[in-house]
Amino acid sequence: MTNRTNNSTETQDRIVDHLREIDPTLINATADPRAILLRRLLDSIGMFDFIAFLETAFSIQIKDEEVVSGNFGSVASVVEFVEAKRSLK
Repeated sequence: MTNRTNNSTETQDRIVDHLREIDPTLINATADPRAILLRRLLDSIGMFDFIAFLETAFSIQIKDEEVVSGNFGSVASVVEFVEAKRSLK
C-alpha cells in the first residue's frame, strides 16, 4: 500500500509540475491540486500536449475514448487514471 501511495504522490507531483510549466498561474501554492478542474485550465491544444506528456512521462497509451471528464476532470482523476493504466502493464 505504501508503494502505491508513493507512486501516486510521485505521479501527482510530476503532473502538477508539468501543468505549472505550461502556465505557472494554473495551480498556485495554496490550491489543492487534486481538485483543479483541467477542462478550465487547458484549451484543446493544451490538452493534446498534456496527453502527449502523460504518454511519454508514464509510458502509457491513451485512447481517444479515454479522454473524458471522468479521467481528466481533475488532477486527482488524472493520477488515478495514469496509475490504473500503469498497473495494466
